[in-house]
Amino acid sequence: MKKIKNLKSIYAFLFVLTFLLTAMITLASSTYLIKDSQGKDIRYKIISESSDDDFSRCGLRIELLEPVDQKTLKKIAMQLRSNRQHFSYLWVWYYIKDLNSDKWVWAYSYFQPAGLDLNIIGSPLSKINKLKKATVKQHHDLIIGRWLDDTPGFEHLISIYTANGKIYVQTNYIDGSYGVDELNTQKEDGKIRYKKISNPKSEYFMIEKNGNIVVFDQQGKFREDEYIFPLTKKVKKTNN
Repeated sequence: MKKIKNLKSIYAFLFVLTFLLTAMITLASSTYLIKDSQGKDIRYKIISESSDDDFSRCGLRIELLEPVDQKTLKKIAMQLRSNRQHFSYLWVWYYIKDLNSDKWVWAYSYFQPAGLDLNIIGSPLSKINKLKKATVKQHHDLIIGRWLDDTPGFEHLISIYTANGKIYVQTNYIDGSYGVDELNTQKEDGKIRYKKISNPKSEYFMIEKNGNIVVFDQQGKFREDEYIFPLTKKVKKTNN
């Protein structure tokens, strides 16, 4: 009986060891190396792969450490294609590491019988950086703070400022549009509550000690935006 138990323990150990080694090999084999046009080493990783043999198609999600040029991206696409020639259709979506990989597709390549379609959509970071540079359009005395919400599909910048003795909020959107609302204020739990005068039933804002702004609606807190501008920084009157 003891021998049987020992054999079972050995088999169990070998099974676990084999599983771990297989996982390590699979993980290692999912990272690839290619050289760009300047001879620089470019590493990329396969995040996921799915295929459908019945329809002769395959889809890959690839993580890049940094953006690459179109020529290098094509080399990566062709390298991926070389091991998947038996599929008539191959979709590859490219993501940039640490740049909301579950949300933003930086580029894609699509192989089909008619040929290759490759497109660099561009980094959302460039659009976010442009949004951060949006200026307050109205003559203003003081910018109380600026806060960014980079939620995909809802990206916007909030700027709260004073002008002619009143307080306003300007909301800039990633498509270049913006809106301005006058705010009223009241103290609440040692903080200032900002609310739109034009729509008293709408959301309102409160600035936290860490500088972030919390957005509330009738159900309570539903969002917290990160501040990107030093609070209470005085600026000269301007009409940007």
